[in-house]
Amino acid sequence: MEHLHLIERNDLEKTIIYAKVWNNQGEKYVDIRKFYKFENADTHKPTRRGVCFKRPQWKEFQTNTETISTAIDTRKRIGDEDMKLKDSNIFITVKQWKGDRTFIGIKKRDPQETPEVLGVTLSPQGWQVLLSTIPLLNEELEDTE
Repeated sequence: MEHLHLIERNDLEKTIIYAKVWNNQGEKYVDIRKFYKFENADTHKPTRRGVCFKRPQWKEFQTNTETISTAIDTRKRIGDEDMKLKDSNIFITVKQWKGDRTFIGIKKRDPQETPEVLGVTLSPQGWQVLLSTIPLLNEELEDTE
């Protein structure tokens, strides 16, 4: 059974960002995705906006969390060229908006499919929740059921 881990909520946009581990044909993935609540709906539905990590990408992402956290704390910008996960189309960015707000982008870009950049954007608080969720996601990844 899939467990959805709440990472961040935006009531103004009626969106929630969840992280989960899912199994596709025996291969497990970590998915961080934006969900949207449509009018008159009881539940949130997944959108195209998200990033799905294969195991090696997830491990590499975890090795970079300290660098990302330091960039957030020091308000240092990390651009696409600075942090691209090896052998993937996943980029991590840390940017300031209007001088006082920091956002962390976990984005996927595949120019062969579409020029559109898909992914999620987290606040520093959402980043902290994601960090605290990593052990739970790792446990689910290793679960053999």
